[in-house]
Amino acid sequence: MIWEMNEYLLLVILVAIYWGATELGFRLARWRGATVDEAGKSHVSSLQGALLGLLALLLGFSFSMAISRYDTRRSLVLEEANAIGTTYLRAGFLPSEQGNEARRLLPPMLIRVSCS
Repeated sequence: MIWEMNEYLLLVILVAIYWGATELGFRLARWRGATVDEAGKSHVSSLQGALLGLLALLLGFSFSMAISRYDTRRSLVLEEANAIGTTYLRAGFLPSEQGNEARRLLPPMLIRVSCS
C-alpha cells in the first residue's frame, strides 16, 4: 500500500505526523509544568547528537549499498550489450543463409543499440 502512494502525499503525511507529535510533547510538558534546567538540556543535546550521528552513519551505508548495486547493474548491462553485438558480428562469418537467419533471430531493438 505505501509503495503505491504518491511521494509528495507521503511527505505531507509524515510531516503532519512529526508536527503533531512535537506539538503533543510540547502541550504535555506545559501541562505537567516541567521546568528545564541545565542538566536536562545537556542530556537532551547529547542524545540529539548521538541520534544524528547514527542517522548519518545509516544514510552513508545506504548510499554506499545503492551505488555498488548501480555499478554492478550498469556493468552487467554493458556486458550483455557487448555479447549481443559480438554475436551479431560473428553471425556474419556464417554462410550467407545461416548468417541471415542468425541475425534475424536476434531482437531488432538490441541489435540497433549494440551496433550504434
